[in-house]
Amino acid sequence: MMNHETTFDSILKAEAYVSASDLISEIKPFIEDYFEGEMRFDGQDVVYKLPNGQAFILAARAL
Repeated sequence: MMNHETTFDSILKAEAYVSASDLISEIKPFIEDYFEGEMRFDGQDVVYKLPNGQAFILAARAL
């Protein structure tokens, strides 16, 4: 008999592949809720520009 933990681990391992691009695009809306400025997803990274002109690239990379 399998316990709950073993079943849960099996489900997690069977999940679809998530690319770095998928991850950062999913995180972007949450970041927008907490930071002032302009954000856009360029297909791979989030480009974030603060009202004072500072700019950043928010990126996710697979290990």
